[in-house]
Amino acid sequence: MTNLPKTPTVFFPSDLKKYNTLENTFHGVLNGDNGNALSYSILLRYWASLVGFSDIKLKLMSILFGLLIIILTYKITLHLSNNHYSSLFASFLLAVHPILIRFSLEIRSYNVGIFFTLLSTYILLKLFERANSFHTIKKTFYLILAYSICILTALLSHYHTIYVFGGHALFALLNVKNKKFLKYFLLSSSMIFVVFAFWMFQYGFSGLKDMSSVNENVTNEIKNQGSSNQANYQQNVLPANISTVANLSIYNTSELLMLNGLYAIIKVRYIILFIMLSAFIIGTNFYKNKKSSILFLPLSIFIVYFLFTLLIAIKSGHTIPFKIRYASFSAPYLIILVVIGIFNALQPPLLKRISLVTSALIIFGIIVSWYLLNPTLIGIEKRENPHCKAALLIRNTYTASDTVIYPSSSDANFTNLYFNSDEKIIQTIDSLKTDKKIIIKNNNRLIEIIDMSSYDEYGIKITTRE
Repeated sequence: MTNLPKTPTVFFPSDLKKYNTLENTFHGVLNGDNGNALSYSILLRYWASLVGFSDIKLKLMSILFGLLIIILTYKITLHLSNNHYSSLFASFLLAVHPILIRFSLEIRSYNVGIFFTLLSTYILLKLFERANSFHTIKKTFYLILAYSICILTALLSHYHTIYVFGGHALFALLNVKNKKFLKYFLLSSSMIFVVFAFWMFQYGFSGLKDMSSVNENVTNEIKNQGSSNQANYQQNVLPANISTVANLSIYNTSELLMLNGLYAIIKVRYIILFIMLSAFIIGTNFYKNKKSSILFLPLSIFIVYFLFTLLIAIKSGHTIPFKIRYASFSAPYLIILVVIGIFNALQPPLLKRISLVTSALIIFGIIVSWYLLNPTLIGIEKRENPHCKAALLIRNTYTASDTVIYPSSSDANFTNLYFNSDEKIIQTIDSLKTDKKIIIKNNNRLIEIIDMSSYDEYGIKITTRE
């Protein structure tokens, strides 16, 4: 996204496009998200230059990547199962997944991260296939290069995608006897390491230091039980409360499988884990195709996701890493595993009833989740958009001699998405403001438009959160 200049400068809605430069995008990433989401911000910058600045036009990029995720899920499932029906079912589940729908309606980096991790996984499967054939490394180099670019793009769209790469590494270790494949993976990993290490040492680690200070503040807040709404939302500290970790892990699994409504209603928490494991075990035991070993690729990714999340949670001292949005990068792989397990279980006649019951539970759980779960957790209901509200209030309140003052460049960016480029609204950013209020100044008169601190990142008023 564009980052308006650091110093308070007067600007108009028409200036938003003028500030959409690579330099400002780069500074925006460093200042706005601690060095995270560089590749996404660059993609969004060029997308905005191509289609224009508006809420719906910028969301179209997320929608496009959401559609590509569905296609890639189909391709990966087909490669793993060689079954068009299981591939269609897996892609259907992703298409109706509340998390993916929510990400497709937001101007955020998650769909881009999911897409590039899926694309890198598909390329890795192709590399594994090439390693078992007579292709030389010279003929395979373009795939190695493409894999490296996809992983780097994913890592620079969101740091949490690193656990997908970790899952790839675990899969490579499980196939250590395949020297050719291991050589491909090590070559691509070395390229990834050089570029990503350069970024982290130059910019990334300084951002992680800022994040560690935030973690410390959050942990202290929870321990002191201050700001009860925020503390409750962030659950409890680790590693003291093991039951919290177990419940969050199983709930995350149920939400990734769209069975959270079933989880909430019947309170049988471990049924979700049972469905996942039984479907996978049934599938692998009765999978008669020689491709069965590559099923450990999606399983490796999900295992590394859990271990990585647990490690970060212990290090940070709270359970924020268990938030479902960070787990979303593993969602396609978990769904692929379960779907392949179900469809493979359909083959042996003795297990047909088991597979039908499992399928019925999953379908029932999806229906329950869609209709009965708190829509705030699903995140697809229409919420109040504070920046859209701010733009409307400014338009109705503003007079010719006024100046709109924003507390940050991000608030200025998002509010200007809802202005017409020909509107003559004088605006500035006061980076020294200690509050998060958008105000209008007319001579010595100050009019408060909206207090952004009253809203969380999803546009929900903090005071209304239970």
